[in-house]
Amino acid sequence: MSSDSTVIPRDTNSGWAAERARRGGRQRHSKWWLLAVIVSVTLSLPLSGYLAPAAASQGADLAGFYPESQISYSWSSLREGPLTIFALLAIAGSILVFLAFHLFAGKVRIDGGRSGTTVPRWSRFERLLHWLLAGSFIVLAITGLSLFFGRYALMPLLGERGFSTYASGAIWIHETIGLVFVALLVAAILQWIKGNLFRSYDWQWFKQGGGYIGDRNTHPPAGKANGGEKLYFWLGIVSMGSVTAITGLVLYFTTWTGSEGLVAWSLIFHVLGAAGFIALAIGHVYLGAIGNEGTLEGMVSGRVDCNWAKQHHNIWYEEILQDGVQPEPASTSAADASVPSAKSSKSTATDAASLTIRTDDAPARRPLS
Repeated sequence: MSSDSTVIPRDTNSGWAAERARRGGRQRHSKWWLLAVIVSVTLSLPLSGYLAPAAASQGADLAGFYPESQISYSWSSLREGPLTIFALLAIAGSILVFLAFHLFAGKVRIDGGRSGTTVPRWSRFERLLHWLLAGSFIVLAITGLSLFFGRYALMPLLGERGFSTYASGAIWIHETIGLVFVALLVAAILQWIKGNLFRSYDWQWFKQGGGYIGDRNTHPPAGKANGGEKLYFWLGIVSMGSVTAITGLVLYFTTWTGSEGLVAWSLIFHVLGAAGFIALAIGHVYLGAIGNEGTLEGMVSGRVDCNWAKQHHNIWYEEILQDGVQPEPASTSAADASVPSAKSSKSTATDAASLTIRTDDAPARRPLS
């Protein structure tokens, strides 16, 4: 056996492996159920307009829910014209672009199939932070869009009184969750800013379009975060996320600001930042959950397949091996999460007593500089 091979004994005690698989399965199912509950409850909020329309008759005026009743008419003109068009083009355009991209490029599979071994990628704290941020973002996106487009989409269905009732509840949820989102956004920026600093090899990633341009059999080099993920971090989370958060705080504390002009400009940039953020997030969700096999597992279980790591984040994979991280056999539940390909079946047909990973099969590409 060559010196550059890493030998990992298989665990002959199936009880421990089975228990680990059960725990992993429960954690994955609980996260998906929580996400489903958040989305379902938020999407069902407009029903409150049907269930409690009488509340709107007790002095509630629909105009009170709209900022243009408090600021100049120019906001109303912008909202019903350029801002609405921009929001529609950004969000709908992003959906159509990635739908077309998926139809053209398809799902990126793991080269050579799954190795049967995994390495740690995201800590429990990072995963918790990610899912809390994602959950609050979803609630804010749904409530915010429903309020912004409510006159066109919901009022014809709910009526003025029904939509007034819904709007009062949606605004309260949007403002409350918004404060939580701001805190989570700051924590996320501080947590991941170091790992998202651009390196010289990221330019090669962009030149190859993340592996879609040129020779698709040669994946571009990448650290723990590739060039696209870094671009999303700086353009989406840091830039548009910060604009949306800061303007949201201005609107939340509008009683203390007292400036009509400040409120108007905050509304404009809040819509621009939020629409742009949502459009970028759609791409982030697609690439992480649909477009690439094995990516979502890292943010669910905290571990990724070794072949996935070598293919998509080769520099990072080489670094953690040099730091002494040892690949471990994948749990049964992770193996059952996808149907192995023919190549995968051949690659995992190893000796029953040990599993050998050849780290020289696909040597990690070094930075180009």
